[in-house]
Amino acid sequence: MKVSVVIPTFNSGKTLEKCLKSLRSQTLKPSEIIVVDSFSKDNTVSIAKKYNCKIIQKKSNIAQARNLGVKAAKGEVIVFIDSDCVAGKRTLEELIRPMTENYEKFVVGSIRINKKDDVAVVFGLNWELQTSAEGYVNTSATACVAIKDEVFKKVGLFRNVISEDIDFCLRARKKGFRIYRNPKAYVIHLYPYGMLKAFKKWWKYAKGYRYLFLKYPNLFYKAIFIRGLYLLMATGSIFKPSLLIAVFSPTVYYSLKFSKYIKGTRLFKLAFLANLKFLVHSASIFLNWS
Repeated sequence: MKVSVVIPTFNSGKTLEKCLKSLRSQTLKPSEIIVVDSFSKDNTVSIAKKYNCKIIQKKSNIAQARNLGVKAAKGEVIVFIDSDCVAGKRTLEELIRPMTENYEKFVVGSIRINKKDDVAVVFGLNWELQTSAEGYVNTSATACVAIKDEVFKKVGLFRNVISEDIDFCLRARKKGFRIYRNPKAYVIHLYPYGMLKAFKKWWKYAKGYRYLFLKYPNLFYKAIFIRGLYLLMATGSIFKPSLLIAVFSPTVYYSLKFSKYIKGTRLFKLAFLANLKFLVHSASIFLNWS
């Protein structure tokens, strides 16, 4: 089974070499690696050439880049790996195995983080916890995903929206495709930026939730209610400081959640920042609603 790996890039020089090195060291070798670059200004393209990748250069956002990769791919299976991710040695093999053994057509892996990195813990530990279990799932990010070409023929390409990966998963399920997670296939998500930039990225990503909430209201009504209640409490706390206890009580929740991995005073600092991230994320969703 031929496997095409698609990697969208833009100024990805800090992490791309680690990503490509991990892909060239796989137990199952990819037939091709396609780097879709939006005219990076750093050494991204030279790194891609060093690892003998097929390079497509076109001004594009992440959804458009994925679609360009799909159109150029020659493999029966298209694997998406993000440029800031390092794949486990058996990741491609484990993504393909459910396809050959159980005839799955849409397989996703798990996302792991470096727990010594504060940014990774605050912004990525939830992903690791959510993607660690094996079985069928509703949606997935496209940091570690294998999709048979026939899925694209029936579902279409990625829509040009933020959260295009979640949208594609939901559309695929509507067409009758199951999404199977094999956590033995995994990537380690690198975070080559500071805390402030990470908050800015999450503010931007949250804008995409407006589309998802309106397009799939039955799936997201609970999330929007929780976020709305949370923001209402946050607003009230400005006038009634006692409500700060209610607003930041989720810090206790994150503390308990992180305690298995993080120890000492760092635990409470990171739990507080994770709570703040949720608040910022929620505020972005509502402020960008219109």
